[in-house]
Amino acid sequence: MARPGLNSYNWGDAYYDGIGANPWLNRGPEARGQMDATVRYRVAGDWIVKLQAKNILNEDLYLGYDRNLRERRAEMKKGQSFFLNVIYRP
Repeated sequence: MARPGLNSYNWGDAYYDGIGANPWLNRGPEARGQMDATVRYRVAGDWIVKLQAKNILNEDLYLGYDRNLRERRAEMKKGQSFFLNVIYRP
């Protein structure tokens, strides 16, 4: 029996992970979003098969600096991830 799928779009606002001696030396990740999805199937009574997809839209993470983190200093390519879980739950 298939369980309804769960889709989510998660948003993270920009934040400082380092405060510099001057405002233009502040640094941190820029705001970003990520879409994920999960579907579960119950098979053979006590077994569940779960399919997951993370970062479906292939969004990258950008790190910035300056007062508003508007100056880009790095890009992290997270890529998409796909998982298959087999769960035994008596």
